[in-house]
Amino acid sequence: MVYMEPGALGNEPLIKCWLNTIPETFKKRKGMSEAINSLFNKYMYDMLKFMRKNMKEPVFTVDNNVVQSMTRILDCYFAEYIETESRKVTPEDVETFE
Repeated sequence: MVYMEPGALGNEPLIKCWLNTIPETFKKRKGMSEAINSLFNKYMYDMLKFMRKNMKEPVFTVDNNVVQSMTRILDCYFAEYIETESRKVTPEDVETFE
C-alpha cells in the first residue's frame, strides 16, 4: 500500500472515477458525461479558489473532500434517473434534466 497526500493526487482522478458511477441513462445520452466533466473543469477550480479566499471553515477541509462532497450532492439529484424494476427512465426525462 502506498499512501499519498490528498493534494498530491489532485481532483481529476476523483472526478473521472465518479463519472463512471453516474446513472446508465446519462451514459446512454451522447455527450452528457463529457458535458458534466467540462462543467467540473470550468467551475470547480474557481469555486475552490473562491471558497478558500472568502469563506471561513469551522473545520478545515482539503480540496478532495470538497469535491467528493459535491459529487455526493449531485448523486442525490441523479438518484431519480437510476432505473429500477418499478421505475423506468425515459429519454425525455433525461433530456428534460439535461
